[in-house]
Amino acid sequence: MEAPRYCPLCDRERPEAMCAVHEVPTLPPATGQPPPITKGSVIVDRYRVQGVLSHGGMGTVLDATQVGFNRPVVVKVLRGAKADDRGRVRRFYVEARLVSTLDHPHIVRVFEFGVDPVFRVPFIAMERVDGVTLQDVIDEEGPLTEIRTAKVFEQIVRALMEAHDKGVLHRDLKPRNVMVRRLPEGEEHVTVLDFGLAKLLEEDASQPPLTAPGRTVGTPGFMSPEQVLGRKLDFRSDLYGVGCMMYNVLAGRPPFDGPAALGVMRRQVREPPPALPRVLEGGQPPSAAMSRLLFALLEKNPDDRPARIEAVRDELTQIARGEPDGPATVLTLPARPAELPTVKTDSQEALRRSLSESDQVRTEPVEIARSNPSGPDDDEDGLATVQLPPEALDRLKTQPVPSLSSNRPAASVSSAQPARVRRVWTAVGIAALLAAAALLATVLA
Repeated sequence: MEAPRYCPLCDRERPEAMCAVHEVPTLPPATGQPPPITKGSVIVDRYRVQGVLSHGGMGTVLDATQVGFNRPVVVKVLRGAKADDRGRVRRFYVEARLVSTLDHPHIVRVFEFGVDPVFRVPFIAMERVDGVTLQDVIDEEGPLTEIRTAKVFEQIVRALMEAHDKGVLHRDLKPRNVMVRRLPEGEEHVTVLDFGLAKLLEEDASQPPLTAPGRTVGTPGFMSPEQVLGRKLDFRSDLYGVGCMMYNVLAGRPPFDGPAALGVMRRQVREPPPALPRVLEGGQPPSAAMSRLLFALLEKNPDDRPARIEAVRDELTQIARGEPDGPATVLTLPARPAELPTVKTDSQEALRRSLSESDQVRTEPVEIARSNPSGPDDDEDGLATVQLPPEALDRLKTQPVPSLSSNRPAASVSSAQPARVRRVWTAVGIAALLAAAALLATVLA
């Protein structure tokens, strides 16, 4: 007797071709290896494969043409070795279903998703986005000017507003997931890719969780502290990712980087962001408005970040117009504590142990296959899945996320300057002590 089909979202047996509950195509049971997809293969009789763009942990990204329209598209499929893994299939369908609800000029469009009956693999067909990644722009041109940065990120924030309105988080914002295209009139058009790690803010309780306990998924250099700690996320986690990207674009490097993923994640939780260079690209210092916005986005505690994403958009619009310090500053931040909260030594030690690079912590590099035709096969700042042992996860979740409101660096101070400032003040203090001692000796004499 042939095994029944099943719904990839609810994981229940469904004899019909469509799940009546979730209205998605059901999948046949995996029996043997499907035939290989090669150049010239046609997915669901509509998308002719031209070649392979990239491989990822979950699937393969194919360059294809829509038959009958001669329209270039990107088709993302699960690789045959993964097609019998119901958890991965379900994750693929969740991604496709979420992204297909997004309709915005700054978000990659999904044309269709389903399962191919011949190759027996799920697929997503989406528009092919021309241009280069934002990371390519940084690599080729170096840091961007403040006004150009504001124009780029205003579009990114508008894309996030659409996604957040639909209850979708991105969860993996980074320059490699942003495409930049120069329009004929000279303006740059931005498209946000890969909502592949997104999930509904309000999860369906009838569906089993996608992420195993103790597992953190994201790109370490752009993850929010609460994402590192495995805590519940909302739109403010994406705002932190925007802050990390903005810093990267303005300074030419991420605020926190390094060769070890866990070391970067530890810094995301514990260290304040470094100051911006005293002079940005274009020869001007960072404006007060840009500095205020950037370091508000990079607050460790989500409660200390902007309370409304619309305020971030409006602030970027004002900076993009070249009026960052005008009277119409619109950024509204929540109330902040007067002093930096103290983290107890034993809590710091627990956090250090929890995020130490020991044999108890296993790191698996994975990558969600990208629709970006220009990107490399493997991210240099690659997506990482970090599996923590239960005792380490328990210690992490008890740690407070520090607020750095009163410890925010000044935009006009370079990263090398604080040490010089400390030396100067030390010398001044010694001189003052010597003068006081001399005065006291005179009085006593």
